[in-house]
Amino acid sequence: MSDDDANPRYVCEGCQTVETGDGETKRVDKVREVNSISTARMLADIHAIKTGHSPEVRG
Repeated sequence: MSDDDANPRYVCEGCQTVETGDGETKRVDKVREVNSISTARMLADIHAIKTGHSPEVRG
């Protein structure tokens, strides 16, 4: 799937590791696909407020 035909999403380069429930950390690329570009922007804004990261909205 290319970037051109993908669903709207936000991608956060700052979330390279996340904690799992058992205290372990794992490497991830924070990508969340949603149904609309406005939802992607809203979720990216919330993520930025919570984490201090700067997610990129694509779609």
